[in-house]
Amino acid sequence: MTDAPTRGTGGYPEIESAAWAVFGAGLRGEPSALDPSVRTWEPGVAAEILRRVQDNPDVSDNTFLNKLTRQLDGAPHAVIVLTAELLYLQCAPLWNMKAETKQRLVNTVLACANPPITMPKALDDALDHGAVFNGSQGFTSGRRHQLNWLCRCVETWAALPTETRFSALRDPWEFGRTLRQVPKDSTGIRYSLQYIAWPGYYESIVSKRHKIAIRGAFAYVINGESGSSEEAIEKDLHEIRTSLEAATDEHVEWYDSPYIEQWQPGADDVVRAWLIRPGTEGGAALVDRWAHEGFVSLAATYLGHIGAGSTHAQISAAVDAGYQNSDYQRKVELSADYHAFLSRIKPGDIVATRINDLLHVGTVVDEPSYVNDPGARLRRAAQWNATAIAASDLLAPLPVLLEQQGSVVELTDAIDTLQTYVAVDADLDELETEPEIEPVHPIAVNFPLVDDALVRRTHMDRKSLQEFSDLLHARRQIVFYGPPGTGKTYLAQELAHHIAGSDDPSRVRLVQFHPSYAYEDFFEGFRPTESGGFTLTAGPLRSIASAAKASRGTPFVLIIDEMNRANLAKVFGELYFLLEYREKSVQPQYSPDKPFFLPENLYIIGTMNTADRSIAMVDAAIRRRFAFAELHPDETPVRDVLENFLAANGKPTDLHHLLHSLNKLIDRDLRIGPSYLMKPEAESEAGLNRIWKYDLLPLLEEHYFGRLDRNQVHAQFGLDSVRPVPDIALAAE
Repeated sequence: MTDAPTRGTGGYPEIESAAWAVFGAGLRGEPSALDPSVRTWEPGVAAEILRRVQDNPDVSDNTFLNKLTRQLDGAPHAVIVLTAELLYLQCAPLWNMKAETKQRLVNTVLACANPPITMPKALDDALDHGAVFNGSQGFTSGRRHQLNWLCRCVETWAALPTETRFSALRDPWEFGRTLRQVPKDSTGIRYSLQYIAWPGYYESIVSKRHKIAIRGAFAYVINGESGSSEEAIEKDLHEIRTSLEAATDEHVEWYDSPYIEQWQPGADDVVRAWLIRPGTEGGAALVDRWAHEGFVSLAATYLGHIGAGSTHAQISAAVDAGYQNSDYQRKVELSADYHAFLSRIKPGDIVATRINDLLHVGTVVDEPSYVNDPGARLRRAAQWNATAIAASDLLAPLPVLLEQQGSVVELTDAIDTLQTYVAVDADLDELETEPEIEPVHPIAVNFPLVDDALVRRTHMDRKSLQEFSDLLHARRQIVFYGPPGTGKTYLAQELAHHIAGSDDPSRVRLVQFHPSYAYEDFFEGFRPTESGGFTLTAGPLRSIASAAKASRGTPFVLIIDEMNRANLAKVFGELYFLLEYREKSVQPQYSPDKPFFLPENLYIIGTMNTADRSIAMVDAAIRRRFAFAELHPDETPVRDVLENFLAANGKPTDLHHLLHSLNKLIDRDLRIGPSYLMKPEAESEAGLNRIWKYDLLPLLEEHYFGRLDRNQVHAQFGLDSVRPVPDIALAAE
């Protein structure tokens, strides 16, 4: 059997040649490139590896390499050499594994031979000369699964008729068809082998999604796509590359400019997290199978064979056809679950399941496939951690997210926490024991201490400001209430920006309530679009909550000004519950399929004017959920604000005494705050008269309506009547 003379090159000649030396020798039935004394690509040799590794899994806490060497203990020489060959093929093309790690991986296995052997120098040196693709977390953490698939590949190849094998070595597309015959398909490693065998024909891409996206973006080069089959995709990509390279006279790198911008894989590269429930029929027994056999599954009993990447509409149609006896709501739920499993989850995503108060966490390592297994027909290969996490040790927001309904639930809001649980041994830095999972601690949300700058800006004493800050930190929701002019909104803004930091003003947002303000304005509702129709649009609370979830540990503050002017029960709706129970979630009325929770780093400051009679209508539910901090002209810290302001600006304190004299004449709940007299016009006689005439007296007329008429108010509270000293020293206007 002779080698095909026109394999071509994909642009990485050193690693392509080395990997083909190992792979080609096996495919041709020649002696091993690692040890010419033995032929390894025999079905019995591969079957022995599967018996030791797949059929007798090691569920200890050791590393992959430590487990593998124990499983190979006492194995025949050919078994050890073939294992090393397959690991070489698996890791050699990877960018995201260091050369010394690859060398250590293969040589450690070869050292299990009796007598021990080492990798030939040419193959060892080749690992220092670059690589081909980034396998991502899903590719590297799925090493056990891929080793098993490679063994099945050896068995499948050996069982093919001689003429079929000869044809596959002469025809790249026939070679692809033979690899697709390997049971329990694993697209990532299969794509890698296709490239190693025929680098001039197959792309150095191990993501099916990326291949589809690239072909779709550049199909115009070949006047459109030729079909939907995998072979059609591969042939189209080859023709696209050939045309582009002929036109540009340069090697095309899909992940570099100017190509990557045209197919934009960025969103596809985001790692997400998912909760998969085994269902009442599977339960703990199915979860045990997931862990030991390396997969995660859904029943999909009547789904048919709808393909990966199908749209929600296509999957809904398949559910309608297969689950005709289910009610409407059940079909909606099944469509959502199967769409997530087939089209949204991707290799590299984190997967979790909770059973018996333990959270099991792992990594998805392959595209979905169907198998003949009742109760677990639709599955994805997954590498599960050996250690589960007790439910009592889970940190926010995981407990909230785990309460969501459905068989497939997105947990990406807790991705940071879940990533710390995933023990990925891609670099094999610890050969003796599995890297321990570091204990995860809550992300502390720390407020800065009150500083001199905040004291100067607010003209309030440090002790009071620190108390307000501590109160907000502890309770998460506070209301500043008091008479007009006491600086409630100003203090809320200054305190919020001090807490959230000045480097990003978007961490503080202000919304003002009014009588017509509604839930749809505050949280989310449907809004008209320019093209007609309506779209669900986030309000200020959902928007800032989303930003806060993306920056855990950083405080965000929402200020609700004039909070009592709206119908609070109508505005907050089901969100009332979250103000008291931050560790829970609710199902919003406009998006019940996406449970919402308030992140621990979101703080709310409300303001209420006690002169507005609507404050009496604030119900007990709000009073219980907010801490109420009074800002009153007679009490610290407002009492000294005007005097501090005047002193800081080198002004006489006469205005302070004037305000004090006025407030002594007014009922406590109606007294005037200092901000009226902190305006520049208050420094002149004419300006002070205008403030009195157009601001203060109308306010007092309203306050005393029904008790004093207008003339009585002016006589009792007029500027001349209030002045403690007849000739107060004020500069002429």
